[in-house]
Amino acid sequence: MKTLFLSIAFITLITFTSFAQLEKGSWIGGVNGNDDFTFLKSSGNRAFSFSLNPYAMYLVSKNLAVGLNLDYDYDFVKYSFEYSTHKLLLAPVIHKYFGNNKFRPFIGLATGLAMYQTNSFAAPDWDVSKSTNFGYFLNPEAGISYWLNDNVFFYHKASYDLINYDKNSDYHTVDFKIGIGIKLGNSSQEK
Repeated sequence: MKTLFLSIAFITLITFTSFAQLEKGSWIGGVNGNDDFTFLKSSGNRAFSFSLNPYAMYLVSKNLAVGLNLDYDYDFVKYSFEYSTHKLLLAPVIHKYFGNNKFRPFIGLATGLAMYQTNSFAAPDWDVSKSTNFGYFLNPEAGISYWLNDNVFFYHKASYDLINYDKNSDYHTVDFKIGIGIKLGNSSQEK
């Protein structure tokens, strides 16, 4: 009986200390979004916004992943005017994960090209005003992932726009995102 309890304790300890190994040669991918999903409608006035952010990363060494992140945001507002924006960020990204537990913190850096288009229509003549802008951005990020098993995880991250792609903007923002991801590939643990 004592051997059974020691075996269970040992297996439990190994499970919590060496969980979700991120080995060289594995892939991590998923999708995330932020908290700005909005849909409002009243008396002919409408507002709608959402964000979709797929990503894929390759583990170049244990706990170090590089990849590509694609952020798309859409906003639409209609009151006495109509206004819509499309924003697309194409970002090479790097993440460094720490530990081997179910809760695994990480830090990262995303940088790349931002493309955004704005369309606006104003009463009384409803003339169309369109603009398309491009810019560079640099976003450090930090977060924590929770691994359900060796292949599926949830995470929450925050990123700060250190270099803002909007050259007319003097403010910087912190963006919070939640997401789900999967790990594909190398399922054997490193020695």
